[in-house]
Amino acid sequence: MKQFLKTIVFIALAIPYAQAQTAYDAFKYSVEAFNGSARYTAMAGSFGALGGDFSAVVDNPAGAAVFQFPEVGISMAHEANNNGASYNGNFNSIEFSNNMLHQFGLVIPLKDNNTESDWPKIAFAFNYKRQNDFDEKYRVLGTSTRGIDQYFLYYANGIELQDLILGNDETVDGVYRYLGNNVGYGAQQAFLGFQGYIVNAATNTPRETAYVSNAQYTRVQQDYFVKTAGKNNKYAFTLSGAYKNKLYLGLSVNSHKVEFSQTDDLVETGFSNASNVERIQFSNELNTYGNGFSIQVGGIAVLSNALRLGVSYHSPTWLNLYDESHQFLITDHYDQDRFIEETVAPDIINTYPEYYLHIPGKVTGSVAYVFGTKGLLNFDYTQRHYGNAQFDEEDASTYLSSLNTAIQQRYATSTRMALGGEYRFQKISVRGGFFSETNRIKNTTSGMTGYSFGLGYTQRGNSWALSLVQQEIDFAQPLYSEGLTNTVNYNRSPFQITLSYNFKL
Repeated sequence: MKQFLKTIVFIALAIPYAQAQTAYDAFKYSVEAFNGSARYTAMAGSFGALGGDFSAVVDNPAGAAVFQFPEVGISMAHEANNNGASYNGNFNSIEFSNNMLHQFGLVIPLKDNNTESDWPKIAFAFNYKRQNDFDEKYRVLGTSTRGIDQYFLYYANGIELQDLILGNDETVDGVYRYLGNNVGYGAQQAFLGFQGYIVNAATNTPRETAYVSNAQYTRVQQDYFVKTAGKNNKYAFTLSGAYKNKLYLGLSVNSHKVEFSQTDDLVETGFSNASNVERIQFSNELNTYGNGFSIQVGGIAVLSNALRLGVSYHSPTWLNLYDESHQFLITDHYDQDRFIEETVAPDIINTYPEYYLHIPGKVTGSVAYVFGTKGLLNFDYTQRHYGNAQFDEEDASTYLSSLNTAIQQRYATSTRMALGGEYRFQKISVRGGFFSETNRIKNTTSGMTGYSFGLGYTQRGNSWALSLVQQEIDFAQPLYSEGLTNTVNYNRSPFQITLSYNFKL
């Protein structure tokens, strides 16, 4: 087996390649989808000064004490998606749909029969909420002056040629595994590129560390397909109380569970006639698992029969995550006028050390106006600084430090505004709302806007609710974190139908 880490210089070069995380991962796990009960989503998720709804309790735990009776609620949703991708002047879209459980909740309010009590009611609640759903598909089509060879060159430069050549007693699987265990992700990418005939050493000397591309092109055609799946679930355990029925206070302790998978496949063609490389296919699979913890505190002040103010603070979420990955490369090329389909497919699943990610917290201020028994309005204003996300590990590495710097430089402080209202006609309620979140990624038009509408019906302790939500979500990210860093502008237009059923115990 090869003798790696021979010199201090090589150790220094290897350090940045020890992990496979990217700055976008921090953003991905920070974003919250617009999910929840049908009443909540119909009112644009604007409930911060109201309470009395299961999803509202997840946002502001003080709202649990607003419930008058023990209650159970469940919500299911159907989402139809139209996902578009703009790339170097080309646009492509994919349509698909999915179904999911958005929310399940249980609340038990306990009343004190002593009319002189300062705390006439306390409440215990449990809520499950689908914090985010990762089921997505995108297809990126276009041409570029930069190819995937730049990705492999980025990782190859600085590594000695003798460390990428197979010895007489070595196999692709064996060397790929050794590189992953002893050097890291970046060295594996260099090995794939070299063995796949995409990059070659500048000179044929064992200690050569400079590389050139075997691909020649002015522009290449790129077809990139990515499919993601998984979920980010939040389980909230809440204690709330009503002080003299004028001030509602609440605390939630939250458990988070993350499951994420991504498969992506890039096919590149259109090389010049003089190029020895004719076609490249590069495929990756990533699976991430983890769990986390956070807390929330909140309050609702009843200033009058009509006017209420609310405030809530969601702490940072501390996530423990670990990754698994698998990849392969196929290159169609010529070697001395002989056509070869070069397949480099290590039968290896890479596993990476557990790492820690701090998701930034958020603060929400709310104001509500209640029109007696006829209806209500609520306005929420939320701030979250996505640039405060941070990777951490017990032995901090140069690589993770560089990621944290990139996160601070790339992501911004977002503002989310939501306005929702409800009007009641005896047993029937009509609801609607608007919400918007902006400035999540610096120097882009990334953000989210949406409109919502819904109906509710209540009879004998049972309530049914239906909501319709149309969203527009924009964000930008590079194809790959290094080398081939061309920006893709993504657009999602999900249309969501949510149905909820609540019953009093």
